[in-house]
Amino acid sequence: MPEENHTSLFDELTRIGINADLARRMDKSLDPEHVATKKDLMVFQETMLQMQFRNEKTMSDLREDVRSVASDVRDLRSEVHGEVGSLKADIKEVRAEIKEVRAEMKTDIAAVRTEMHGLSRQFWITFGGLITTILSVFLVNWYFHALTG
Repeated sequence: MPEENHTSLFDELTRIGINADLARRMDKSLDPEHVATKKDLMVFQETMLQMQFRNEKTMSDLREDVRSVASDVRDLRSEVHGEVGSLKADIKEVRAEIKEVRAEMKTDIAAVRTEMHGLSRQFWITFGGLITTILSVFLVNWYFHALTG
């Protein structure tokens, strides 16, 4: 059999924020042996007004909190937009620097290619001179060897 929670009306009213004196009077007025009077109706009305006031205060506090959060969000949004603008400017600067570096690299690569082409031509000239010298020495040696031989 499920266990039932038996809490008194006084406990419930104090739990939801009604002051203890009013909660005691309300609990007393709902006693089955108690005869309801106009004063009891006033106690009920006071309880309802107290709850309504508390709810309106809570709603007012919540509205103020929402306004505060909305203001913070607007401030953060404008700050983020400023940061984004700054980052875009930084990106443009970096791209310009990259273009400059690429242009310098192209110039340096062209200079290296020109130098390598000059070295290659020098190599072939030196190699041709060496082969010519070897051939001429071989031919002179062969000629004199054939005459004496």
